[in-house]
Amino acid sequence: MTSISVERPTVAIEPEQGTFLGPMKQRKLEKVKDLITTQHLITAEPTETLDKVLTLLIENGKRHLPILTKTGELVGIVSERDLRMVTCSPDLDHVNLQHAMEQLSEKKVDSIMSKGVYTVDEDDSIVQAVKIMRVSKVGGLPVMRAQKVVGIVTHTDCLDHLIRILEPYN
Repeated sequence: MTSISVERPTVAIEPEQGTFLGPMKQRKLEKVKDLITTQHLITAEPTETLDKVLTLLIENGKRHLPILTKTGELVGIVSERDLRMVTCSPDLDHVNLQHAMEQLSEKKVDSIMSKGVYTVDEDDSIVQAVKIMRVSKVGGLPVMRAQKVVGIVTHTDCLDHLIRILEPYN
């Protein structure tokens, strides 16, 4: 794609076809901190039971839960997918939901959490966050400020942002 600038507006032209694709607004690279809300960060400790973690995710409408020590150090992350894998395991009784919840109450989150968590800094670009999620095949990244978790950015956050950018051209 080739762009031509005439008196400030930028236009995009498809080089092989010579097709005018429309005006493009110049934008600065936006930062991860522009996407996240930090006021309601939900976390759990490594010793929390899986039934409580599942309840936290469901009650708060979240799909990713950073796992922090009492001092606030990030030591892992649990996703909705991780919990699905546990509940679909052959040793979990699906016939009796009460029994299944009892089994979840016996397991600690540190037994299933992903360690070595991919993170982004709040001042990283949204593009950088998307690249990390794509390459590492994760759906959410804890957002850090001075080595403390201040939020989480997800695929959905990035797609919503893309929609806001592209919708005027639709």
